[in-house]
Amino acid sequence: MPISKPIRRISISTAVLLVASMAAAQEADPAFTPFEPFGKLQATLDDQIIDGAEVFFAERPGAYLLRAADLDQPLLIDVSTQRVERLRSTKVRDNGNGTVNLLIDAVSKTAGSFQVGTQQLTSTLDDGRRLSLHPLPDLLGEQTADLIRAHDFSYGYRARQYPPSEKALKMLRQETREVTVRVYFGSWCATCARFLPWLMQVEDGLEGSKIRFQYYGLARGLDDPEAKEKGIDSVPVAVVSVGGEELGRRSSQGLGIPENALLEILAGD
Repeated sequence: MPISKPIRRISISTAVLLVASMAAAQEADPAFTPFEPFGKLQATLDDQIIDGAEVFFAERPGAYLLRAADLDQPLLIDVSTQRVERLRSTKVRDNGNGTVNLLIDAVSKTAGSFQVGTQQLTSTLDDGRRLSLHPLPDLLGEQTADLIRAHDFSYGYRARQYPPSEKALKMLRQETREVTVRVYFGSWCATCARFLPWLMQVEDGLEGSKIRFQYYGLARGLDDPEAKEKGIDSVPVAVVSVGGEELGRRSSQGLGIPENALLEILAGD
């Protein structure tokens, strides 16, 4: 006759504590604000660009999160402690809106410290590889919205945060003239990083219309023949033309609601 094993009973209070601890482990770590896409930096391992690397930044406490297929685990680069930490992948949560949270107990182990140089941050990881974060190269000359998004993935995130006026878009779709909106920008420019995604969202909303968007990247200093010819002395600037004739232009001060700015120019205001 088999001997039955004693049944281990857990008190209600113990069960409640277990459930509470499991729930807490799924909570966002309050030490970090949500990490937002930060596309201004390029990551390399042993001086080789990490394809598909995503860099995020949390305002508090000032930390970068790096993840890529070439990394065994996501990395936390904490500016306040100057340490690189390996993260448990299951503790890095996508929020569904482009941002990322670290859950409690996300850090697996320290991967090394880092040094901050003039233009880059470098670290020798615990596996011997040399990690570097440094500014992206500038986008120059003719570009498209897709190329800009591919260069800096934070543009796509910011574009999704902007809801253009459907009423304004409907009016713009009724435009019968062939319209060109040529946008001069700098991929290094923080103001452009704010306004260009909004213009891109408007462009997406006008797909199939008579309005075409062009993007032209300028270097710092704006020392470019076309920029000089067109009188571009700041960025961003959107120049609206019909049949090669300029109807009007708007700089950052006039691009707060870009779809309305286009309507004003096309109406002759």
